[in-house]
Amino acid sequence: MNYQDFERNIRAGLAASEPSDRVSDKIDQRLASTRQRRTIRLRLTVALAATACLTVGFLVTPIVRAYAEMQRMAGALDNVRSVVMTSVVVRPDGSRQFSARISYLDGRWKIEEPDDKLIYFNNGTRYVHDKATGRTIVETGLKGPFTNNDSSLSLTSLLGDFQRWQPRVHQTIDQAEFHGMSVTRAIAEDPTDPHRIVIYAALDTDLPLEIDQETKENGRWVVTDVQTCDYRTKQTVASFVPDLQAFPPIRKEEYDSNRVKQLVAEDLGSVLLNKGRLVVRAMDVASDGTVFVTCQSGERVPMWNRGYPVDVSDDLGTQYSLLYVQSRIDPEVIARSTDGKVELCVFIPTEPIQPWRPRRITVTARLQSDLVLDRHQWGMWGNRSGQTESMIWYYDKSREFKVVDIARRQFERPTVNTFPTYASIIDPALFDDASHFDQEKAKSRADFYRGLEDTANEFRWLNEVVRSPKSTGERTMAEVRLSDIADHAKPK
Repeated sequence: MNYQDFERNIRAGLAASEPSDRVSDKIDQRLASTRQRRTIRLRLTVALAATACLTVGFLVTPIVRAYAEMQRMAGALDNVRSVVMTSVVVRPDGSRQFSARISYLDGRWKIEEPDDKLIYFNNGTRYVHDKATGRTIVETGLKGPFTNNDSSLSLTSLLGDFQRWQPRVHQTIDQAEFHGMSVTRAIAEDPTDPHRIVIYAALDTDLPLEIDQETKENGRWVVTDVQTCDYRTKQTVASFVPDLQAFPPIRKEEYDSNRVKQLVAEDLGSVLLNKGRLVVRAMDVASDGTVFVTCQSGERVPMWNRGYPVDVSDDLGTQYSLLYVQSRIDPEVIARSTDGKVELCVFIPTEPIQPWRPRRITVTARLQSDLVLDRHQWGMWGNRSGQTESMIWYYDKSREFKVVDIARRQFERPTVNTFPTYASIIDPALFDDASHFDQEKAKSRADFYRGLEDTANEFRWLNEVVRSPKSTGERTMAEVRLSDIADHAKPK
């Protein structure tokens, strides 16, 4: 099943009726959040609950009251001229890690992310400070700072990215104590899912004060992510102006063209296909033995991973698990390269190789008799409740093929510590920081051992995933899989 089919099926499966009235355009726009994770990672958790709050209305008896409450919240934001929204990740020990800060002032936006990343938006123009190049990427003619929303403040601006899915979830509205005061509390949760979203809004203004994402652990709800909304901090227009002296501007079109040229500059080896060629552009190895290969195979369908076009092996006999990568820059590469989009393939040693040992990496491809690529395809494991737990990689065994060598390189030492810079260009959501990537690698290893029916090692790596403080799709799937393993282990 491909990505589009999967999303279409999910939407159909979650169809539900809406109230007769709707919260106008305030909740009809999709917002691409700074904390966005790939849809394919199946985070049908908080995103679903948040969406349900908007499309179905906070469900109480009668539903009209809940819907009216949402209208009041959305309407209250119409009059807000200034707000600062700060997001943090809550670690298992209770400490908090900064995730993002979004500031809004009369149609102007500023987004601050870790590693000093800054995004500004004003009057249809978005400015992105790119620390790697020391430039400000300028894009004009936009409606708003994110993907599909306009420049006004709305409830979606606070809730972040969501698809307008309509799950059948249980929702409640009541009054609660919040930092010593009575507030409106809205909760949305799916009884079959260990996640929920909780919104606290002021009784007198109906303005959201805090939005919590919670996970059920050992029978109790634990806060994993917190977004606070500050309407009192005084902000000045000057703080929403990008520093074009320190970061000289460059048009996005020129920036895109330059980085495409860099990504396809090398030719480390190629093989002819029935249409075009397969060419390896880059090879890197991290300190733990993870191998990164970028290549082009003539693929021109954007934003869809059809499986890996290449495999790798080394002279150490390493077994590798694979990592799903979804490129964000396909359209610009396809438009500027005759060899198609750049495909990043990541091969993770099933056990970290420590200490470092020199190795020779060989990149191979499987070709059918008509020179068509036999791709390493991916699929998904699900439990009886329909929850996705794992990914599986496989070949179509019905096809005849031959293996051809494309590129080979000797590595005396690692070329990168964690991952190469081009990885964060291709998939910035996946390669955002080292701790998230460590979580991804642990989940990939767990999936590999599940394919071997090695439950002990799968269990070991699943626990490495859930130990991470980050609340991601990988952590969600690991929690679901661990729960299923525990259920199967119970005496009948």
